[in-house]
Amino acid sequence: MSQTRKYGICPVSCLPLRAAPDEKSEMVSMLLFGELFEVRKTEQGWYQVCTEYDGYCGWLSGSVVHFISGEEYTCHAAECKTLIKPEFIIPEEYPDYPFMILPGSSLPPFSGNSFILAGKIFRHGGTLVINEGKVNPLLQVAETALMFLNAPYLWGGRSLFGVDCSGFVQVVFKTAGIRLPRDASQQAHMGEPISFREARSGDIAFFGPSPEKITHTGIFLGPGRFIHASGKVRIDSIDEKGIFSEETKQNTHTLQLTKRLIF
Repeated sequence: MSQTRKYGICPVSCLPLRAAPDEKSEMVSMLLFGELFEVRKTEQGWYQVCTEYDGYCGWLSGSVVHFISGEEYTCHAAECKTLIKPEFIIPEEYPDYPFMILPGSSLPPFSGNSFILAGKIFRHGGTLVINEGKVNPLLQVAETALMFLNAPYLWGGRSLFGVDCSGFVQVVFKTAGIRLPRDASQQAHMGEPISFREARSGDIAFFGPSPEKITHTGIFLGPGRFIHASGKVRIDSIDEKGIFSEETKQNTHTLQLTKRLIF
């Protein structure tokens, strides 16, 4: 007899996805508010899950897992919109304790100032800015990328609270309606290759010891200007050799590939 599938959703700003079922284990990625996952197995109060957005697998603590039905999972995946700007929301069950949801969060349809997620009602006091398919992808990539400026570097992070290089690129493009895989080495297979001289705002560059071994990525803001997560989200200079740090006055990453996703 086949085991019933279990599905879940992230009900908080962000959740760490870990390499092993242990709080001390390395964080390999992060779920944002409203993002979905499917449970693969359980172990000692932990759940091994696979995310709906990018197929990434890791472990979530059972204390934060919120289950939903298969029907809810399917409907949310089909109907959700991506949040572009951070906003505070107020859970109906705890009206005195609003919390912030972040760019890249996946929101269900809402009317007025409220929406329902996983059977719970949330209100917002401001304006939820979401991607309804009307944004200009080129402009949105640049605007969201700059929103992350000075966010701290965090291995496995995908949020304003902490982000790594590929998590930064993935979430920025998510707000523009473009789905990318999680890791830089995977993202390097997306889009069309272009020359460095052709690069414009919104294009992506990849770095590493060779084209087959990509270890870093980031986004062009225009000729010679590049934004990426290295220590923090920062703007540095870039040329055909790679990135030049304005702080250390040194070359930090060797350029291997330049790609275009938005035509």
